[in-house]
Amino acid sequence: MSALATYRPWLSRLLIVCVCLLGSAPPASAQVDPAWDHYKVYLGFHSMPSRSVILTDQFRRDSVSTNFLDSFANPTEKLLPGGISYPIHDPRLHYAWWLLDNRPVSITVAVSNQFGDQMLNLNRLTYLLNPALKNETGTLPVQNHYKCYNCTGSSVNRQVTLTDQFGVWQTTATTPHYFCNPTEKRIPGGATYPIIDPNQHYVCYDLNPVDGRPFSATFKDQFTSNASLQFIQGYFLCVPTAKVEPTPARGATWGRLKVLYR
Repeated sequence: MSALATYRPWLSRLLIVCVCLLGSAPPASAQVDPAWDHYKVYLGFHSMPSRSVILTDQFRRDSVSTNFLDSFANPTEKLLPGGISYPIHDPRLHYAWWLLDNRPVSITVAVSNQFGDQMLNLNRLTYLLNPALKNETGTLPVQNHYKCYNCTGSSVNRQVTLTDQFGVWQTTATTPHYFCNPTEKRIPGGATYPIIDPNQHYVCYDLNPVDGRPFSATFKDQFTSNASLQFIQGYFLCVPTAKVEPTPARGATWGRLKVLYR
């Protein structure tokens, strides 16, 4: 019996193990830019005539309409137990949350942020986020727009102290509720707003307890200006997040394994 015949069963088992390891390669490492701000999201209402938009993100292209805002996001400092603080870098940039005519989706994403690594199941496209100003006039920030999807995932249960322009709130971030993806926004027959940073994503977590203090403000975005808002409660924390892509098995590695077995 030849030496190759003697080792062929062993080589076969080695090949199977190596292929399995390549096929289940861990996600590529992802990093979150420390200059990306956190956001505290408040419930507040504003309506306008229906607007049609075409939104194109890394998942899909959607022609949708919106005429109602029910949330608004303030940049916030986040303080964790133990004294780790994530300060506000751009106090002008806020986000107006416009409800879309809901579209069902079925998408699974791997994400990584300061609360750890998670798998999220996206089930519905829900919001368009416009860059906005609060209680001031001037040129709108040139930053990402976002498509936000309802999602499900494991609760993180992390205590946080949030400090924004309305004050301080101690609470716990719990269940992931929305995954927000950078999107190009095109107005039919009008302007196109490109993605500024395709890597900057957000996961928005429920807060328990919510901040039930009432606040009022005016805001401006690309749909409206000097619009009044009454904030009812602060109920989400949006955390800067990286969307992690799987590491594919490389054909060159597969070729080298086959040589071993010849």
